[in-house]
Amino acid sequence: MDIDPRFAWSPEGASRLNRRAIPDIPVTDQDGRRLNFYTDLARGRLLMIAFTSIGHDAHYPCTPRLAQVRAHLDRGPAAMAELYTITLDPVKDDAAAWSAYARAAGAGRGWRFLRASADDVEALRGALFVHRARDENAARVMRRRDAILGLRPERAVMDCSLGLLRYGDEGRDIWGGAPVRADARAIADRLEWLVSACASRPAGRRRAGPAAQIVA
Repeated sequence: MDIDPRFAWSPEGASRLNRRAIPDIPVTDQDGRRLNFYTDLARGRLLMIAFTSIGHDAHYPCTPRLAQVRAHLDRGPAAMAELYTITLDPVKDDAAAWSAYARAAGAGRGWRFLRASADDVEALRGALFVHRARDENAARVMRRRDAILGLRPERAVMDCSLGLLRYGDEGRDIWGGAPVRADARAIADRLEWLVSACASRPAGRRRAGPAAQIVA
């Protein structure tokens, strides 16, 4: 099988997350600005990333939870954190619809709503979440969702990108995940912990942070 270079891992890569490079995909924000995800938005930043869509939010309200998280962050030590909401349905969530949705949600300083091609979104989601086959090349080869669905269940590991928020300090390569249904204050605590508890610690990939309380 040919390996998509966006899914390949190299120890010499400029950025790594769980042995996967963060793809520098082209994205467009709610104001029509064209950016590159890694170089313009992720590199060296404290950030939280959510994958959703207008349709998905209707029955699993990710965006309303992020609005609460943003409000908590603005009053604490992680006010500089960036939130990125990325649509998984760029066809239905076209530029006009996504922009209007972002404005209604309260997007602005520190919170961008991003669109990209379906393939590029898939590449980014695959890099940020477990999305691969359990085989001898599992650490190095990423597979598309349709390929995973064709595997025997015991050999497939699906991602959980619709139920988790990915957060991290990219400059220090410290990453974690928080359930979308967690209390907003508890989610904000994750990023504030990175600011306070990790400020004097050496860089190096690891997972840590406070536990999140799940709420209805």
